[in-house]
Amino acid sequence: MKPPAVVYPCAISTLLVDDSDVFRQSLRRLLNKHFPTMQIDEAATGAEALRQHREHALVFMDIRLPDSSGLELTRRLKAENPATAVCVVTQFDMPEYREAASRSGASGFMLKDGLTEQALIGMVRSVLDDLKA
Repeated sequence: MKPPAVVYPCAISTLLVDDSDVFRQSLRRLLNKHFPTMQIDEAATGAEALRQHREHALVFMDIRLPDSSGLELTRRLKAENPATAVCVVTQFDMPEYREAASRSGASGFMLKDGLTEQALIGMVRSVLDDLKA
């Protein structure tokens, strides 16, 4: 039997940008489990993300969207609000994507296939720690 999940208190606004409904819902479930006070918005396209983006502290960004590049969208969001932490999530584990994500201003890079609860918690905790600093 697994021990109960550790719940971290936070009131952080988050935007999930991914064209996969299944992935967004899975990510939402994990975030809600560990960060129940987190405010979560979702977007399936770059256009939706730009319409919904407000003062989100954290954005999980798919690298490939139907209407735009997640990397270009990351640059735009960071230009509008440099304090926003963007974590690029992708199924493509290629060094050039990691480098491009870093150059675009992303704070993190995570593989969808290897996304674990611990990695997700670590990413959010890192953002929370940076916000406190």
